[in-house]
Amino acid sequence: MANQAHLAENVRRLAGMHLVSMERLAEYVGVSRQSMQKIVAHEREERSMPKAETALKLADAFAVPLNALYSEPLECLQLALEGFPEAPIAHAVEVPVGIIEVTTGNVTPLRRAR
Repeated sequence: MANQAHLAENVRRLAGMHLVSMERLAEYVGVSRQSMQKIVAHEREERSMPKAETALKLADAFAVPLNALYSEPLECLQLALEGFPEAPIAHAVEVPVGIIEVTTGNVTPLRRAR
């Protein structure tokens, strides 16, 4: 059985990891902002499961296997780190300059230009 709570938390964390807004993520996978909000809702009663096609698009966007979205958050994030540089969503998001630089598993703060 798919773990809806893990899915919601994992999508929120993966979006944060890639600095992508829920609105932009919804646009990228082809659902409405309201649909995405229901997928990632904090409250169980407000949450809805995505269609299979949407779940596959989410997994692809973050370069993780589909089952990772429904797994324990630590496992999902570890898998996401492996594919971080190749994640398609990374190319669809404009990251603010001066935030972070990710290189071969190391996260290094960038210095602001003077």
